[in-house]
Amino acid sequence: MRQRTRGARIGLIVALLGVTAPAGAQQRPVMLEILDLLKSRGQISAREHAALSERAQDEIDALRRGAPASAAVPVLPPASTRAVALAPAPAGPAGTSARSPAAASGATATSATIPAAAPSTTSVTETAMAAPKDPKDFRVYWKEGVRFETLDKTVKARIGGRIQNDWGMVDPSAAIERTTGDTTTLWGTRLRRARIVFEGGFDDSMGFKAEYDFATGVPAVNDVYLWAVVPGLQLVQFGHQKEPLSLQGLTSANWLTFQERALPVVLGPLRETGITSMQAYADRRLTWAIGGFRDVDQFGFGVSGKNAWDVTTRLTGLPLWEDGGRRLVHLGAGYSLQLREDNEPRLKALPETVFGSPLIDTGTFPAGNGNLGVIEAAWVEGPFSLQAEGAYLGLESEAARNPGFWGWYTEASWFLTGEHRPYDQQRAVFGRPIPKGNFGFGPNAGWGAWQVAARYSQVDLSDPALPLPDRAGDAPPGKLSDMTLGVNWYLTPNFRWTFNYVYANRTPAGSANVAEMRFQVDY
Repeated sequence: MRQRTRGARIGLIVALLGVTAPAGAQQRPVMLEILDLLKSRGQISAREHAALSERAQDEIDALRRGAPASAAVPVLPPASTRAVALAPAPAGPAGTSARSPAAASGATATSATIPAAAPSTTSVTETAMAAPKDPKDFRVYWKEGVRFETLDKTVKARIGGRIQNDWGMVDPSAAIERTTGDTTTLWGTRLRRARIVFEGGFDDSMGFKAEYDFATGVPAVNDVYLWAVVPGLQLVQFGHQKEPLSLQGLTSANWLTFQERALPVVLGPLRETGITSMQAYADRRLTWAIGGFRDVDQFGFGVSGKNAWDVTTRLTGLPLWEDGGRRLVHLGAGYSLQLREDNEPRLKALPETVFGSPLIDTGTFPAGNGNLGVIEAAWVEGPFSLQAEGAYLGLESEAARNPGFWGWYTEASWFLTGEHRPYDQQRAVFGRPIPKGNFGFGPNAGWGAWQVAARYSQVDLSDPALPLPDRAGDAPPGKLSDMTLGVNWYLTPNFRWTFNYVYANRTPAGSANVAEMRFQVDY
């Protein structure tokens, strides 16, 4: 319908101006200038412009000669008179429309009478509509990012990225200062993430994603993988990606309720390089994922003669799913077998911030294989949501007598403006919150989406057999508990402001107060 309306408008302009063009005019006809303008604004393609310009010029030449146009020349259909819609007449002094003579005689006030042109069987509109379109031509549009799509929708792509600028202050207690050497209140700013992503797909059966982070000044790989739809295995991903483990770990950092993930995140890896199969059943209310991964560095390199492999799996279910996800209950469990040889792990935790120093630290110690288990649950009831996870990591280590570490968190949030946390059924994670009304200053602008939240999290890295840190300034092993309060303001689906206050309590003695905020754009 949109193309037909545009074609009709072009045909009307060409026919109207062609009839009224001066017979002896030598300057470039107005109709051709209009076609140039439509092309420059992207309202017609270059091919349409060339075809319409050629036919319009033929009509002009025919009219100047006083001869009928050929069948290929676009003119108005034969008739003694023809009513053509024009712009509405201007309002009169008292707010009424000024009426033309035609309107006074019974015709509509927005029509004009034009002499009939020579007979023809093909119009500009029909010619333009008859021109075939290449299905491989693509369109560009915005949908939470810049997207490209061929007309037959067999090829799709997106260019996106994110910027997260964090500001924070950390005020450690005297006990923390004595342990870590941080003797002053720290405050400042940094880029938490600065990423560029390019992804695409072909025939909805295979595709790719390439995302790099430049926040530290050194490019680091994030999600860099290929994907394909494989019969029997459903969605398969090959490359650097997140291991299928933990609800908060798999949820994008763009859409986490708080600035940082809860403390148990230190127990498990996020991204490694490998192969994952993700499958959904029962109308996507049941998901299962399994993958094998190689332990790699921030650049995706992991080449050695030692074992450094993970086998990770996750199972989730939706016992409750109503109203498109405004009411749901999510349950899940995951397990990762970590095969290691001559490994020297080190676990440490900051108080859910990127500023300051770790408050607990195991130091390095010899270890072998590991077993990591995670249980997860979430409940969404309209604007209210509740989420919790627990994790346990056991390591094989003769020197440290097989230590075990655990952590858990629970969090609650409420959208004051009535939105809810969207849920991605295919991947069993939470997605992008969409405000009911974007913030702005126009007459139809809203206030965006406002969310308040609270979280309590804990991680225990203490073990009597662990060696004390061998370097001055390293925090001892111990237990860390955080209480976090947060406010989120989603101005639009792509712009977000966040404020968090964290009170961190460490065992052995010590505490810290953290105030931080983030300005974020993602697309």
